[in-house]
Amino acid sequence: MSEVELVGVLPNFAVWLIVFLSSMLPLIECRGAIPLGVSLELWGSSALPVWQSTLISFVGSSLVAVLILLTCMPIKKLLRKSKKMKKLLDYFENSLMQKFIMKFDKFNKKHKNKQKTSKNLHKIEAKQVHSTDLEVHSTMQIKKKAEWLKFFIIFGITALPLPMSGVWTSSILSSLVGLKFYKGLLSVVLGNLVACLIVAFISAIFIEFINLILVIFAVILVLFVIYKIIELLVNLRTKKVNEKAN
Repeated sequence: MSEVELVGVLPNFAVWLIVFLSSMLPLIECRGAIPLGVSLELWGSSALPVWQSTLISFVGSSLVAVLILLTCMPIKKLLRKSKKMKKLLDYFENSLMQKFIMKFDKFNKKHKNKQKTSKNLHKIEAKQVHSTDLEVHSTMQIKKKAEWLKFFIIFGITALPLPMSGVWTSSILSSLVGLKFYKGLLSVVLGNLVACLIVAFISAIFIEFINLILVIFAVILVLFVIYKIIELLVNLRTKKVNEKAN
């Protein structure tokens, strides 16, 4: 029996395992694992239905989120021992999002209708009386808005079925911006669910062209990796040139 025929008669469990492990790999995740599992030309009669491939890919890629988030927490604690890294992490966790929220609030205020002078004076007097309480309340509101903004940004990045926008990237980013474990995990898992459903929908509609989709996905992946390697080499070369010039 030839190698191609052997692949065509792989038991379902072996295909499940391949899809499960593929969904845990960076860059591939559910985007590549779902069409991989339903390919008739690769697996023959052992090819998985779209719903099975989607479910297995979702579980595998979501499990990665748990592992990454749990791993990043102690790593962040170690990085915080360095003053430079502590400043950088504090910036991502607090300053960056809070600045965005404050600018957004100012933008909204500019577009509100002007109130009467008497009412404005009354509010100013009230603010002067309770200035400390209002400042605390305002700070708390900004922090809450920043938390929700982080949540939806992580969700959106995960939900996009594109290379470098999946579970690996969003889980690391979630830890970097300081989302709590359960919030970070929820945003990543929900985004991953949306991504899985989008890929499943595309796979079900274009199932006859699934191998072409896999080839296109592989080409995009290879080109992306090559681009990143070239970008890294160019940056290193530029850095060396700048060091010599200085």
